[in-house]
Amino acid sequence: SEEKLKAQIASAAKTIELKKSKSKGNIQVNLLSLSRVGNKAYLRFSVLNYSDTPYRPLKVLVGVIQEKRNFLKKRQSGFVEFPAELLITNPIPQDSYQYGVLSFDYRPLGKGEKPVFRLMEDTEGSSLSQARTITIEGYRWLE
Repeated sequence: SEEKLKAQIASAAKTIELKKSKSKGNIQVNLLSLSRVGNKAYLRFSVLNYSDTPYRPLKVLVGVIQEKRNFLKKRQSGFVEFPAELLITNPIPQDSYQYGVLSFDYRPLGKGEKPVFRLMEDTEGSSLSQARTITIEGYRWLE
């Protein structure tokens, strides 16, 4: 019966490759894959720190933004964050490459919604304008 359960879980698992990346201030974030097992989703990503200082993630968010069309213009409104658990080395040493995983309750996207990933840096008293916050929008989503 344990073998049947493992087979059932494996057949229900879906994964898509994302291959989206963005960089800011010698920090590069790569979205690697989005997996779904049952009602849980797992977003795998990597952070490449090729700066002179360690990178301290303050918060990593996954969620959606609503996009509305008014004639020829697109307007974004409202960011909805999904409660998520994060697994990543903190701080990320200089000249290193670290993998992270966000796990959250899966939900399909509604009409006009776009997925958003945001990695925010802990600036420890420095100006927030110097923070290397990286946002990636509009990557693929599991249906």
